[in-house]
Amino acid sequence: MRRWQQVFLWLLLAPLLGLVQGLASFFWLFLKDAQPAVWKLVSSIGPAYGTGWFLPTLLIVDVGLIRRGLTNVEFRSFVLTASVIAASIGLFTPGMLLMISYLVTALAILLLGVYRRKHATQPNS
Repeated sequence: MRRWQQVFLWLLLAPLLGLVQGLASFFWLFLKDAQPAVWKLVSSIGPAYGTGWFLPTLLIVDVGLIRRGLTNVEFRSFVLTASVIAASIGLFTPGMLLMISYLVTALAILLLGVYRRKHATQPNS
């Protein structure tokens, strides 16, 4: 995957990761009482906070830590791992703790980038 394609996909994926985390955070409330106001809250807060926290984090990971274009398999693996991190942190920080969980998830994505950098597959020379 080319670098500019990867950056463009980060622009699209950051709000989606925020929405995943928002839905996971309000999951327990949705089970009890799924009112339209809650859906509206999550559908607006999730992408906004996701873009605000995750887009800079993903760009820092891409530009500062990984420093290369990922293969399609590596990219899918990174996105899947980040999604699982966002959903699990969201499940364990319900409701309005969501605002803190975005920070924690951004830090976890940074740690994932550090891990990917240390365990990156070396290209054949």
